[in-house]
Order: sequence, then structure tokens, then C-alpha cells
Amino acid sequence: MSWHLRWDERGVIWELFRILLGGVFIFSACVKLNDPRGLEIKLEEYFQVFGGLFVGLTHVALFLALFLILLELLLGLCLWLSYRLRITVWSILGLLIFFTFLTFYSAYYDKVRDCGCFGDAIPLSPWQSFSKDLVLLGLTGYLLIFPAAQHSVLRFRSLGDKLCLGILSFFTVLTLFLGGYVSQHIPWIDFRPYKIGTDIGLLRKPSGKPVYAYVMERDGKEYRFDSYPTEGGYNFKEMVLQNPEVLPKLQDYRFWGTEDMTEKSLIGKKLLIIIHRFSEASESDLGDLDKIIKRVPSDWDIWLLSSSTRSEYELLDHNYAWMNLPLYFADETLLKTMLRANPGLFLLNEGRVVGKTSVWGISSAWMDRVFE
Repeated sequence: MSWHLRWDERGVIWELFRILLGGVFIFSACVKLNDPRGLEIKLEEYFQVFGGLFVGLTHVALFLALFLILLELLLGLCLWLSYRLRITVWSILGLLIFFTFLTFYSAYYDKVRDCGCFGDAIPLSPWQSFSKDLVLLGLTGYLLIFPAAQHSVLRFRSLGDKLCLGILSFFTVLTLFLGGYVSQHIPWIDFRPYKIGTDIGLLRKPSGKPVYAYVMERDGKEYRFDSYPTEGGYNFKEMVLQNPEVLPKLQDYRFWGTEDMTEKSLIGKKLLIIIHRFSEASESDLGDLDKIIKRVPSDWDIWLLSSSTRSEYELLDHNYAWMNLPLYFADETLLKTMLRANPGLFLLNEGRVVGKTSVWGISSAWMDRVFE
């Protein structure tokens, strides 16, 4: 005996799927809007993986990030407003097919470890993201297979083209404004491991004792032992960590100059002026740094951090006062994780993050608060 949904029941499911799918797109856009620079970094990572002509897109990665954020938000709103549903659902299907391929490629070939679908708020592995995309494809497929179901139940009717266009236009302007603002400052909510209050020194240490399993081979068969076997006849293959959660959370934190400066950065009060790339920072922002360092109390050590080479540093035309500061180097990904702004300030007190901001976010009140 077969059981079939009645059209009114299909209509209820259709509406639930419409609201759910729209909510996922709106939530994803809002999370990314909190940190457009994070999406920019993720796009640059994908462009480097694919290589070729894609590498040239790294120069416009921020604009593409803002476009994707806006596209996700508008598609989600169109679903919620029941505006142009047919073209909206087909557009979502095309977008999901593209991202499903992308996440599968990343997962299968182990190219990108974190897809960035929900930013740093909800980190997903490529396989988790691929599974999520399959679920969303299923929801979208249902909306396309049973289009008549949308008319079977009382639902939120379209407000009319003019009002819907007004709402969409408002959120377009708001998204671009907020995206541009956050791109020049720092995220409102910091989900990264270097947020204010983080004890970097503590997170650089293991939280427990690592436990390993010993993988051995004998007579073509594989065996696992909790301790190295004393019995002969086994050939060692590898050691497998059983509790990776105890490993240091911040393994990439490292600065260097003529010597390694990592541990010294965690002693005393340090003001780190972070410039990802000298060539990417505006002259006005670099000039503002001179005014800032004059107001720093004498008990703070001021360091200059960059991923640029020393030769790039020496090519700077202006004789800024901050060029007399000690210059140290770090990985560009680390610097962008610590601070999205370029340039910006990152403050440490005995290894604990006590402040961070872009040059644009500095005010007398902020200076008084962090240096009190």
C-alpha cells in the first residue's frame, strides 16, 4: 500500500522548505557580512588552489566577497518575500550546484581545509560543507519539483513588486555600506582564536598529554597497539594521534627577525603595529601611525610586524617615524587572522590580547581605555 502526500500537506512542506532555505541563505550572508575580509581571504585561498587565470582574481577578491554576500542575502530575502520565486529558486539551484562541486573538489583532493560557508562562526570541514550543500540541494529540488504546492496553503503573499523592490534596494544599500565599513575596521563579533581576552601563551601549550596508537604490520596484516610492541616480527608503519584535541590551539603563532621573537612577544606589554603588506596599505593610513605612536606610554614596547620582505620595506618612499621601530616578520595568513585591518594595532599584556583595532577605529577614548 503506497502513501502519498495530499496537496495541502505538500504545500505545508513547500512553505517550510522555502522559509528554511531562505533563512540559511540570510544567516550565511549575515555571518559573512560580519567579516568580509575573512571571505576575501578564503576566496584568495581558492584562487591559489585553482591557479592559472584565477590567481589574477585575488586583486578583486574583496569585491567578489561583497558580491557573494549581497547575492546570498537577496536570494534569501526573495524567498521570504515570495518575490519572483521561479527565477529565485533556479538561481539558488545554480549557485548550489557550483558550490557543491567546489566543496566536493576541496574535500576529495584535500585542497582547502575550511570551506568558509559560515565564516569563523561555524567552521565546517569540506566534507561537512559538501553534506550541507546536498541537503540544501534536496530542499531546492523539492521547491522545483512541486511548484504547484506553493498555492495550496495560506502563506505569506507577495507584497507587490514595488514594495519588494524597495525592500531589496534598502538591504542592498545597507549591505554595501556595512560591508565597506567593516572591511576598513574589524569584525563586530570576533570568532577567531586571537580575539580580545585570549591568552596566547596558554593556547600555545598542549591542554593534555598526547596519546598515540602504534600501527604495525606483520605477514601482510595491520595491527594497532596502545604501546610499542615488545614482541618481534612487527614492522613499524606509523604513529596515530588518538586525542588531537589536546594539541596547542595556536601552533602557527611565530615572529622572527634576526632571531625568533615569538616567546619575547609574550613578555611584558607589546603594541604590535601590523601591516600585512606595505604595498597594500594607503599612504594616509601609514602616515596616521606616526601620530599614534607618539601617544603610546613609555612602558609599552612597540614592534612593527609584516609579511612583506625587508627589500619591500626599504622601498618605501616616505621617512615615517615608525620606520625606526624594530621590524619583525610573520606569515601573512597569521597576521590576517590576528587582525583583519591593514594597517592596525594589536595589543598584548603578558601574552593576553587586550586590544585590537584598525587605524580608522582609533580615538582618544579608545587610546585611554587600552593604555590605562
